[in-house]
Amino acid sequence: MKIRIVYIIFVLGIWSCTDTPIESITLSVLADKTDSLIPKPSSLHIKSFFNHAKYENGTRAFRFQSITNANVNASFQAEIPKADPFGNSLQRSANIQKFYKQIDTLLAYKNREKQQYNSSSILKPLLMQLEKVKATNTTQKVVLLYSDLLEASDVFNVYKKQNQQLLIATPEKVVEILKLELNIPKLEGVHLYIIYYPTDRLNNRLFEKMTLVYKELFKDSGLKIHIGIDNQIQL
Repeated sequence: MKIRIVYIIFVLGIWSCTDTPIESITLSVLADKTDSLIPKPSSLHIKSFFNHAKYENGTRAFRFQSITNANVNASFQAEIPKADPFGNSLQRSANIQKFYKQIDTLLAYKNREKQQYNSSSILKPLLMQLEKVKATNTTQKVVLLYSDLLEASDVFNVYKKQNQQLLIATPEKVVEILKLELNIPKLEGVHLYIIYYPTDRLNNRLFEKMTLVYKELFKDSGLKIHIGIDNQIQL
């Protein structure tokens, strides 16, 4: 009995006294529902983050929210807590499979939705989600934004002719307008992936200009912006 107690204390000591925290991740998906040509959220993208070996024993938290013509929309979440060193490995494996099934089921349901919207509020919901992800205590914080970035809200309307001309000619002035409308928080440690594939020349031009606007708008926040995401090849 004494040997068993010593062994337990030894294991706990190794588990709690490691020099680095257990790697963990929060991943939030924002799906723009305002245009049918915007890519739908992909479980391959999501699992390429969650399946990394470094998160094997850590927390994996998933969030999902649609982007529509409103600033606030229903959100969904699921989570696998960090592993218990004395837990049942088979049960954890089953919980992980259930976690992925919840994500697949939600994505399948949301990707089937046909409703589209005539306007799009992107920046305000994005800012709220970035702040929520920033506030988590996981070591990795990721937001996947599936959107063409073409704002059409009270903050800015890309579809107004004068605004579109302003965006194309002087995107820095659009940044100035947005800075007056929005409060950009500190977002160190957060990674934003913007996922969209333009379908024509004008679309490409507008998306390119809006990515410049985003990079300048968040320049001092510490947010790391990535344009696009690699698709994983299934062997």
